[in-house]
Amino acid sequence: MTRSIGVWAVLAFAVAVTIAAVVVGYLRSGSDGPAADGERRWPAIEAAIEEHGGTEALERARIGRVAYTLTVALNGAPATLSVTDVFALPGYLRREVNGRAAGEPLQMLYVSNQLRTWALANRVLTEFEMRKSIDGGVYPYALLQSLHQLRDPGVKITALPEARIGERAVEAFRTERDGLASTVYLDKETHRIVQVTGMLADPLNPSGPPVPMETSYSDYRRTGGMLLPMRFELKKNGEPYLIVKILDVRFLQSVDSGLFEKPAAGYDREGKVDQNFQAVPAN
Repeated sequence: MTRSIGVWAVLAFAVAVTIAAVVVGYLRSGSDGPAADGERRWPAIEAAIEEHGGTEALERARIGRVAYTLTVALNGAPATLSVTDVFALPGYLRREVNGRAAGEPLQMLYVSNQLRTWALANRVLTEFEMRKSIDGGVYPYALLQSLHQLRDPGVKITALPEARIGERAVEAFRTERDGLASTVYLDKETHRIVQVTGMLADPLNPSGPPVPMETSYSDYRRTGGMLLPMRFELKKNGEPYLIVKILDVRFLQSVDSGLFEKPAAGYDREGKVDQNFQAVPAN
C-alpha cells in the first residue's frame, strides 16, 4: 500500500473523532459533565438538555456500540469510511475503520484503555501512553456532554437575537471558553440542536490554527430514550467538508474488557476484517 494510504490511516481516526468533538469548540478543556456548584440555568438550554434525554441519558451513553459512515475529501482525494465504535467511558474505546481513500482500501483498528493506546494500520502496530481522555471524541456521549457543559460557570454565554435557519426559528447562544468561541443554535419549538458555528479546530489538522467551521444536525430519532441526530454535515470556510451518517446506536450494560487489550490481528491490503477484528481473505 502506498505511503499516502498510511497517512490516510492516521487521518481516519482524526476524522472519526470529528463527529462529536466539533459540537462545541470549548470541549478541548473543561469538566467531565455539569459543574456541581455555581451552575446557571438558561431556560432554552435546560429545555434542550431535557429534550435530548437529561442527566440520565449522559450516564447511559457511557457504554455502547455505534456504527456510522463518513464521507470526506482531502486535497481532492475522496474517502468513504465505515466506522464502528465499542466503548466504556471514561477511557475505553475500540474503533474499527474500513473503507477507501485515494482510490485504495483503508483499514485501521484503534484501541485505547486508561493506560495505553494502540493504532493498527497496514500491519503496523503503534503503541503509546494514554495521555488524554478520548471521551470527547465518542458519539453520542460527547454531544450530550457538550449540552451539559453549557451549565458550567467557566463558559461565558451570551444570548443573541432570535434568528432563522431555513424555515426554523432558532435561539442563538454565543459560548466562549479558553479563547475559543462558537455559536449554538437551538430550534425554538423543538429545542433540538440545529447548528454550531465558530472558529474551531480543523479535525484533519487539530494542531493548526482555528478555521471557520459550521456543523448542521438533522434526522433526529429517539434511541434508547434519547433524542439524537443521525446526520451531521460539516462545512469548512463555507465549503462542504464532511458528512456523517449514524447507522446504529446501542446502549449496553457492559462490554467485554478483552476488547480493549493490545490488538493481535493484522490487516491485509486486499482483505477485510471480520467481527472479531481478524484479517480474512477478500472475495
